Amino acid sequence: MPRMRDFLDRFRPAGAPGPAGAVGVPADRLSGAETELAPLFAALTAVEQRCAETRDRAEQDAARRTAQARRMAAAIVSRARSQERGERAAAAADALATVDAEVNRISTQARLTAADLREQGARRLPALVDLVVTRTRNFADSAARDRP
Repeated sequence: MPRMRDFLDRFRPAGAPGPAGAVGVPADRLSGAETELAPLFAALTAVEQRCAETRDRAEQDAARRTAQARRMAAAIVSRARSQERGERAAAAADALATVDAEVNRISTQARLTAADLREQGARRLPALVDLVVTRTRNFADSAARDRP
């Protein structure tokens, strides 16, 4: 067991200011440190063993959870692939329904516009016929007068 003086010698400054002191041999700190720290390292062996066991259990748990997550992901992908055809058909049906509704709306609007144009034509036709007949008669009358 190291003495207290040896322990305190570690904290002394390397060289004190002032006149030179007595010449001495430096202390062998390495051999003292080994003997001093040996019981501590011996006590840490059990802690290191527990840490290694904990790390091994954590790695096993991580591997188990990773495998479980992969199985779950594979099941989800498999279920999605089996539902894919139905989902595509449903999406296509929705798209067709939307297109059909738009076609019906445009068709209805076109029928209303055509009916509007026919009504406008029917209203304007008598006046246009009268105008054409009048101009034709005027033209015929003026051509007949201009003949010698």
